[in-house]
Amino acid sequence: MESLILNDIVAWRFLAYTIILIGMLFEGEIFLFTAFFLASEGYIDPLNTLFFVVVGTLAGDLLWYFMGPYVERIRFIQKIILPIAGKIDSQLKKRPAFTILISKFIYGFHRPTLLRAKLVGISLKQFIKIAFPASIIWIAAIAVLAVLFSASIGLFKTYLKFAEIGLFVGVCAFVVADYLISGFYRKKFSSNPDTTK
Repeated sequence: MESLILNDIVAWRFLAYTIILIGMLFEGEIFLFTAFFLASEGYIDPLNTLFFVVVGTLAGDLLWYFMGPYVERIRFIQKIILPIAGKIDSQLKKRPAFTILISKFIYGFHRPTLLRAKLVGISLKQFIKIAFPASIIWIAAIAVLAVLFSASIGLFKTYLKFAEIGLFVGVCAFVVADYLISGFYRKKFSSNPDTTK
């Protein structure tokens, strides 16, 4: 498959890994999917990609955990988090491991959940024991989807002449699927804090 600009990544790999690292700190899903798509297509090294994804994800989890007590004082963030804080807190107190893991797959709930973790009394040691395995599971799940999609677009080489189009289609499909699935669980989570019983 031909490429318009992705071949330039080979010459700028360090910049690509830096973007992945920063992206994992603040966004997550799209950067993760894109990183493993590019790795499976051979534009960046799979092991280096895995390293920067894991470091970025784990560092991001710790960053959001420590920011919790400070961020909740910011007025516009309060407006976003406070309406769901009670439900998140309830879940974190009852089932911290399950809540943090599931929040990674519910778009719009993961960062608020991490921000609330320290506030509900989850110690750093307990948080690390929960968040790190949850992050590895999440990374593995998204990476598998990216690799499978990368392999499947080979079947459409006639229609997808450029790799960028395949990446764009993959990211769009992933975002739509993620939004629809997480939307279902977000409503369920928001309406009933005891749904995980």
